[in-house]
Amino acid sequence: MSAHDPGTIRAAFESFGRYVYMLADPATGVPFYVGKGTGERAKSHENADTVRELLAVTSDLEDDEVPQDSVERELSAKDRALVHCGGEPEIWIVRQGMTLGEYTAVEAALIDLLMTMRISPTSPGSLPVPLGLGGEQLTNLRREKARGFGIQLLDDILDEFAVEPLDSAADERGLQGGRPIGFISITLGGWHEQEEDLSSNRSGPRRHRHGYGYKHEWLRPTERDKHLDEIALSAAGWWRIDPGHVQRDDINYAVVEHHGISRAVMRIDHDSWDYDPASRRRSFDYELLQPGDDLFDLLVGPHGKRLPSRKRGAMGVVRYWPDGVTSANWNDASLA
Repeated sequence: MSAHDPGTIRAAFESFGRYVYMLADPATGVPFYVGKGTGERAKSHENADTVRELLAVTSDLEDDEVPQDSVERELSAKDRALVHCGGEPEIWIVRQGMTLGEYTAVEAALIDLLMTMRISPTSPGSLPVPLGLGGEQLTNLRREKARGFGIQLLDDILDEFAVEPLDSAADERGLQGGRPIGFISITLGGWHEQEEDLSSNRSGPRRHRHGYGYKHEWLRPTERDKHLDEIALSAAGWWRIDPGHVQRDDINYAVVEHHGISRAVMRIDHDSWDYDPASRRRSFDYELLQPGDDLFDLLVGPHGKRLPSRKRGAMGVVRYWPDGVTSANWNDASLA
């Protein structure tokens, strides 16, 4: 930032109201942080005390109530600047004078854009890739939860609108002996980075995952099929569910759902349930069904199947397929 007296800087920032900004490496022009705020928020990436104070103001919290991980995440942007530029980053004011909802939506749209479009090459002369797939990435990888589903190709959106409902896929193949196919429907939200081991009551190796949720790039069926293993790991825990209930009702499958559309099918290993007393949630081992398996093709297929609407407030429901077979086996699993 060019040298100006503090009064000039303060007056300029006060005129912005609510605004969205980006920090960029001055050597490459590639942004590495997107943020929103008021006052001198864009200059806050300096030290822990400054970050904590400004986070408190923008979150209506006391200084000592601001989570430490939030402070560390904000400081990482400054650290990135020092590593990449050896000095101060460029501060870009993207949009100013917005409402609370507007600046949250603009920030989310910018992060989506930079993480989706080809922005930065991985090496000199190489084709650019989205930030996060190459050497460069945004330091605030966790995307804001804003209204809407984020950036998508129109063709992908139309594909999802054209997805057939699950109940229209009924056929006479007599899967599972002609009985209804019981499955747990597990809803995944957006992706969250978190290194974690999913333990098991069995003697096999522990499963390690790099996060949970559903990545934006998996919306495309070809990418979904490439990452079925990651999708299944994401859905394998941790949920509030009673394994005895699952076994008693002869439920053997879990269907992974995102945006109301089925994405993957897992055969539950009933001997593998693991309990975390701190969160009172469970994880499970599984056999992942692949495209070409009769049950995968029936419940997911090339583009997924649209699942029946959920009960209001329910994050997960034990469903029996075909839809309409209810009896005592239709229960809330409280997979929240």
